[in-house]
Amino acid sequence: MRLVALTMFLAVTFMGALGGIGVAGYGAVSCEGGVTKVGLNVIWANGEEQRLDITPIFISDRLLVPVRSTFEALGYKVQWEEGTDSVIVTKGGNTRLKLVVGSPKAYLNGKAIELGLPVQNMRGRVLVPLRAVAEALGMEVQWEGKNNLVLLKIPEELTVPQRVYYGDFPAKVAFTSNGHLWLVEGLEAGAKPMRITHEGIVQILGWSFDGQWLMYLHQAFEGAPWYLWVTRGDGTQAFKVDSKPVWGRPSWSPVANKIAFSTQEPGDNPDYNLKIATLAGDKVTVEILLPDKSRVIDYAWAPDGRSLAVSFPRDEQHPLHIERVFLSGERTNLLTLGSPVERAKEPIFLWVATGLKWSPNGRYLAYYLRFNSASLSSDGVPIEVLDLKQPAKPLVLGTGLPYQDWLVWSPDGNLLAYIAGTGREATVNKKLHIVDMSAGGKIINLGQEGQVDTNPVWTSMPIPTLLFCRGPEAYPWGKDILEGGLVPGQKIYCWSEGIGVRALTDGSANSSASVPMVSSNGRYLFYLRLTNYNRSSLWSKLLPAGSEVELVKGLVGTLGYYGNYLPPWVSIYSATKLAQFTGTLKISEVEGRHFELETREGRLVLIPQEGNETIKAFLEAKASQQVTVRGILLDGVNFYMRGPVLKVTEVESP
Repeated sequence: MRLVALTMFLAVTFMGALGGIGVAGYGAVSCEGGVTKVGLNVIWANGEEQRLDITPIFISDRLLVPVRSTFEALGYKVQWEEGTDSVIVTKGGNTRLKLVVGSPKAYLNGKAIELGLPVQNMRGRVLVPLRAVAEALGMEVQWEGKNNLVLLKIPEELTVPQRVYYGDFPAKVAFTSNGHLWLVEGLEAGAKPMRITHEGIVQILGWSFDGQWLMYLHQAFEGAPWYLWVTRGDGTQAFKVDSKPVWGRPSWSPVANKIAFSTQEPGDNPDYNLKIATLAGDKVTVEILLPDKSRVIDYAWAPDGRSLAVSFPRDEQHPLHIERVFLSGERTNLLTLGSPVERAKEPIFLWVATGLKWSPNGRYLAYYLRFNSASLSSDGVPIEVLDLKQPAKPLVLGTGLPYQDWLVWSPDGNLLAYIAGTGREATVNKKLHIVDMSAGGKIINLGQEGQVDTNPVWTSMPIPTLLFCRGPEAYPWGKDILEGGLVPGQKIYCWSEGIGVRALTDGSANSSASVPMVSSNGRYLFYLRLTNYNRSSLWSKLLPAGSEVELVKGLVGTLGYYGNYLPPWVSIYSATKLAQFTGTLKISEVEGRHFELETREGRLVLIPQEGNETIKAFLEAKASQQVTVRGILLDGVNFYMRGPVLKVTEVESP
């Protein structure tokens, strides 16, 4: 665990023996039975002053602090365990410290640690030796005698994510950090990240089609079963969808608040079923579409949300096949490959189709063909596309890692972008390809020698454009992963027909841009900038040539399987489409000085985007002139009653 220069401070101010004399900035100190009572019960964490619920004390030259208020200020969860006189301190799914009142020992993830003094219970508050407990949790403790402070150096992975851009931006953001789930409302200027989970480990699955719900997986600790959860988009009403552990990757309907998922029995024993959960109001109902033992391995919603492609494995009784299963229960066959397996003749064989991905027009289905060997499949599997108008002969595209996120269709459904290349390491020998189904399956290799490509994503504005990550191939990983991520210097690029490839983000050798996400209107790029293999910030950029802006810093995550960074640490919902108006710009003094736009449709009140001085200066300079503005129409009651309010994010002169 790498310590950094004082990224967070805990400062507990206390006094020496001043004989009861009060000093400005300090409290009076008295001695009683060899215990020095510290007269100031204040700590500072992240620059904010917080009160302790009881004054720290000295016993035998050791400083004892109230465990709850001290460590909750540092982002830990502190719980009293009834019946054992114990306090449990947790953070994420990997840290559990047990402190027993009266015992000089603590237990970190079951391992005994000497505290030097027994844990104290005073006036209903549990006090613990600060140095011993802090060091057990990975902190470095320093005594600053000059200022009478105890300073804790906090490892970066224990810090709390912070919003550093206080203007608004058009997205709801969900992200994980240290295994916990957080939400940020971008449209609310200055809104701080809101922590949703306080224990266990979370993996984000994504937003519902309307942004009302966020789906995620939760496990109590590393290695425990995963359960399917949802929370409302504002962080309220989080609840478990099914009482059984989930198996595989649940999926949202593209047109409704419905979730397709499979379950398992304890001990990783799949039920091989398919369930549909429907969210309505504050209720969830679960229906069984395919019962237990139906041999379901994978599934994907069709674009109309009325059916799913469901994949079934090859075994001694069945060939590998994919069916279309309607919510009504009707079933039709889409693809059958080969015949039932004879294991004596075929010890290794193509087992099942996974990573199913429909084209938006519903004509094509892309998928991977996994082997019955997990190790072999981890190094690359065949990639194919099924044309529903010509289902007898799937198109073979090559070989790649079986990640659904690396199969992406263009908005018109004719172009499929995919990452080809063998070897399980995601940082070497991975090249971006595009297949044009409207041109008879023509394949375009966009790879570049010595470079590695990942994370393709399409946007439709202003023309169909493909975004992806590209950087110098990097493997094996060494000490350099401590700075710049696994692919230092990686940037986000874009490709469009007739224009070619060009960089969208800046880069340097000590950072890497990753996980590109695009707003639904195609105007905003969101992405992670990694400064270390497991530390990053969330950034945004107005496309195509706006400035790059850091939004939230302090995200801590994992590098995934061999550096694939899956599942992603972050997911955005941005369904807001920018409204555009042209008219005469006015400056009004009615109801306070503000901007108005007189258009053919009527009057609009204009509010410049918070923190955007360029837009404000433009509006000031263009009074009484014709201008075109784009922005977000705000709902609800507003101070300005002279017309609807448009939050302006873009401007131009006609």
